[in-house]
Amino acid sequence: MNKSILRVIIAVLVILLFIPSLMAQDKEKEDTPYWYVSFFKVDYAKIDSLQTLIKEYTNPIVAEAKKTGPLLDFKILIHHTGDEYNVVTMEKYPSWSAIDESSGRSAAFKKIQPDKDKRKEINDAFNWIFAPYIHYDGIYTEATE
Repeated sequence: MNKSILRVIIAVLVILLFIPSLMAQDKEKEDTPYWYVSFFKVDYAKIDSLQTLIKEYTNPIVAEAKKTGPLLDFKILIHHTGDEYNVVTMEKYPSWSAIDESSGRSAAFKKIQPDKDKRKEINDAFNWIFAPYIHYDGIYTEATE
């Protein structure tokens, strides 16, 4: 048999062996929870302001969003030894498609704070802390055995 034809046959067989595996990656189980994680570089002089905003606004908004939307859990980690990325936010969703949906925080924010001008003031305060800094995001699943 010609070596070229043999190589083509082997290549086709290898591809056919890997297709089911590749397709399975695209079809994640709909009940797989995902964590949407954002890493922020924040000036440590603004951390006290951030903690105040979290207590006053983020915590009640998240509690409401967990009751009414797809948001399952939310954590904020702040650490003084974080080097560049010292603030980490973690949002847990029940599925991949739920990430594409609204987390429900916007609706919860409107419910908790119906005054549009006050919401803008609060958003401006968060932007003062986060906006000037670089951040990056990642999406993770929980490891199970």
